[in-house]
Amino acid sequence: MNRNPKADDFASVTAAELQTFEHNLDRAIASGGQVLMTLSAGRTTANLAAAVGQKGAERLASALQGLLTARGHVVDAHRYFERDARAMGMDWNLFAPLEDKDGSTMPDQPTRASAGA
Repeated sequence: MNRNPKADDFASVTAAELQTFEHNLDRAIASGGQVLMTLSAGRTTANLAAAVGQKGAERLASALQGLLTARGHVVDAHRYFERDARAMGMDWNLFAPLEDKDGSTMPDQPTRASAGA
């Protein structure tokens, strides 16, 4: 197949930016999770009533759910970008070493036991 250096450059820049976006989402999720852990442990350590911070914690948990949903959409988009790039013979590894996906670009599939849950 004929190489298209401009297409490879485009694919490589896009892949690097997508990886950064995914990592930023992971950091945001981890950071929010840490805040929830601090709230829960701190409330107990400070001997505060269970109601203290409850509404804020619920809002934070909701925000985390939104981030997880967004991350899922990005992972799914990644799969489509990779499929299209492969079909067009693009090389997206020109500018930086990217994560080794080890065949893990397919979305999680529910197990038989949890599919109806």
